[in-house]
Amino acid sequence: MPPITAATIVDDLMRTHPATILVFLRHHAHCVGCPVGAHHTVADACREHGVAVEALVRELNAAVSQ
Repeated sequence: MPPITAATIVDDLMRTHPATILVFLRHHAHCVGCPVGAHHTVADACREHGVAVEALVRELNAAVSQ
């Protein structure tokens, strides 16, 4: 799988790698089931929820590599 980037679509990511859901929840980004998740990128979600993009991308990649 290619690495997760700021341009990765949130809904695709959570469907493909359910372990990433917990990462979003830890950052109070309640993206699970959000109707715009199919269109929002990781960067969009970070902007909406006040999360640092680089940190979240690192954590998401770590979650899928475990």
